[in-house]
Amino acid sequence: MAFRNGANSAAEPPAVPDAAAIARAEAVAKLGPRKQASFPPIPFQVYAPPRPRDVIVAAYQFAAEQR
Repeated sequence: MAFRNGANSAAEPPAVPDAAAIARAEAVAKLGPRKQASFPPIPFQVYAPPRPRDVIVAAYQFAAEQR
């Protein structure tokens, strides 16, 4: 049983995307990531980050190249 907004309700099946939405997603996926010439500076703090610096830089670059 699923709970939504504090009320009991039956679980709904997941929505099925229509053909147009699938076609749009496939067309955008074919373009790939947008390569950036430069990236904004990463706001590193004075204390040691929770992850290694290379991991943080890679995550920022990945996020910047996504649509």
